[in-house]
Amino acid sequence: MKSDQSPVTVADYTVQAVMIAILHAVFTADDFVGEENAQDLKEQGGPGLTKLVLGFFHKAMGKDPRTENEKKDIETLYYTINLGSKNPPAFGKSTKEFEFDPNKRYWVMDPIDGTSEFKKKKGENGQYAISLSLLCRGQVLVAVTAAPNLSFKKATQELSPGSRGWESSQETEPLGIMVSAVYGVHGARLWQVTREGLKNGMHVKSTRPPPPLDERIFYNYRLSINNEFDRLSSQGGSSSLRAIFPHLVFLDSPSSKRTDSAWVNWLAGGKYWDRNIIYASLMRYLEAAIRPRNCFQIRMPKPELKGQHWDTWDHIGTTFIYEQCGGLVTDLLGRPLVFKGTKLRDTWGIIAADPEIHPYLVLAVWDAFLHDQQTQRYFPWGVNHLDLIHHLKNSPYIGRLNALKFGEIELGTRIVARFAAGATAPRARLDP
Repeated sequence: MKSDQSPVTVADYTVQAVMIAILHAVFTADDFVGEENAQDLKEQGGPGLTKLVLGFFHKAMGKDPRTENEKKDIETLYYTINLGSKNPPAFGKSTKEFEFDPNKRYWVMDPIDGTSEFKKKKGENGQYAISLSLLCRGQVLVAVTAAPNLSFKKATQELSPGSRGWESSQETEPLGIMVSAVYGVHGARLWQVTREGLKNGMHVKSTRPPPPLDERIFYNYRLSINNEFDRLSSQGGSSSLRAIFPHLVFLDSPSSKRTDSAWVNWLAGGKYWDRNIIYASLMRYLEAAIRPRNCFQIRMPKPELKGQHWDTWDHIGTTFIYEQCGGLVTDLLGRPLVFKGTKLRDTWGIIAADPEIHPYLVLAVWDAFLHDQQTQRYFPWGVNHLDLIHHLKNSPYIGRLNALKFGEIELGTRIVARFAAGATAPRARLDP
């Protein structure tokens, strides 16, 4: 366990050390940001774990594991790991949280996302990912993600509604898959990873049409929004949203310590859409990027975690891959994800979906914000309607919602204006 009580393994430290050592030898002027730091390895792991990491590090780098100067090699290992925690070369508490310098390039990595799944026995574990991204002035330039436990065959199969998706897929082939994307190039590249190298490369992008919708129900849903948000059923407006898009597949992690799946269950009208369980955050974005366009996710931060911001490395790589493949990722207020530092301070929750679906998910979430008293306890700024109105009015998503016109009425502006004028008071939740 690390000092924050999150799980960590020999592999986490080794992978971070190897990636930094290789990149630092070539890109000497670049900086690095990683999840792990040598302080935890030294204090929580102790000498035994450190020696194990050192042995695997030497093996991966092609060096003789039998060290002639163990003390010096251990200090070099600590230094290398700490290049990613902004704490080299001296020890002391890691300064993990910091803002990025706009004049520098950063290699942002998550050595293993989904450590809890990685630690399980082979055959019992789910998916985990290794992620690396190059960031410059807030823009991702390159992103690469490996999924060692996901078979190439499973990754390229069609996803049928109701299937468990990737989490139950166990890799029986060599080394899983690798996916990469480059800024300015639509789509991504997917390879099978083998001991001989990368094989069977293919281009991945959104070419399929979006999920079909029921035009009649869609018409009624938009009409209900304009009639002071009258609900289409006693189970909430979002149940009509599920009727509009009956083929949606929801990517979820009910065991997540940071997000509240129960709230999304309520938003769906008391019953999930077809749901695929994937624990690792990066793997959910990756599945949405590769699978058909009906995969989506909504993530609501748990109310007891107010003031705690999500880590950049849990989102930066595969959100970029997903958007390069045609997806759209915003927070719950419709704001794009902004990578200004090691924490996503300007991000509250997540909505990730195909651009054709995304506006209707935003409408359902905003409807809950404005009407449901229990939902309002999730607000990071407290139950303050004026603050909510301010955030929604200044959301860049207003324009996108306004494009969903019903006659001459702009939905985004109408939503905020009606609530701000007090035309609609918050009402108690009607639990199904």
